Amino acid sequence: MAESPQVFISYSHDSAGHKLKVLELASRLRREGVDARLDRYAQFPAEGWPRWMRKEIEEADIVLVVCTEIYKGRFDGTDETGKGLGVRWEGLILTQALYEDLSKNNTKYIPILFDDTPTNAIPVALKPFSYFKLPDQYDSLYRVLTNQPEVEIPTIGTVRTLGPVHEASTTMILPVVSAGADQDLLAPAKEELVRPEEVRPSWAIVNEQALEVLKDRWKYSRLTLMLGAGVSIMSGLPTWAELIGDLLAN
Repeated sequence: MAESPQVFISYSHDSAGHKLKVLELASRLRREGVDARLDRYAQFPAEGWPRWMRKEIEEADIVLVVCTEIYKGRFDGTDETGKGLGVRWEGLILTQALYEDLSKNNTKYIPILFDDTPTNAIPVALKPFSYFKLPDQYDSLYRVLTNQPEVEIPTIGTVRTLGPVHEASTTMILPVVSAGADQDLLAPAKEELVRPEEVRPSWAIVNEQALEVLKDRWKYSRLTLMLGAGVSIMSGLPTWAELIGDLLAN
């Protein structure tokens, strides 16, 4: 379920147009379930602006920092115009908070940029962190604010059990030699196929060696068998020639 966070928006009063964009952003967030707060909603805080700003920043779940060149100058303390005391104060609070939390990952202070504002407008203290370009990346920002990730981490399943591998995982074709082809299996057995041990035919020796390899492969689950049609003839199944003929006929 999506969360409804408390979000404070820190920005500088660059121009009437810029102030309107910030106000529209805050209003949209509030319409979409986010408790967005900014100075224009407060008007006249009883505790005074410095305490109000500090309280809002400390109580917020997330602080959106609307970056511009003017904001950066006042945040970093390089602007010598004497204006933007609010941003200077907020900059001090944010910088101190980041300094104290160096051992943690920053998930609270998020830089945002409107339209074509360059990334070098991001204050030095916030440059290491992710930022969002608005309006194009509004949905991505909204996902972060409401804890609705685009991709969820899959749950961890059960670990598979694998046997030991003693040989390279490769496919082997073993030369298992039959006593005859399909037609030979249909013919009566020949006497010369039953011989004393000392005169065993070469195909029988090859088969025996191949079977030893197959048994070893079976033991370590590294075996794939490919059988020809001749094995099934005695069970009444067609030969390859008959099977292909039937397929071609249909």
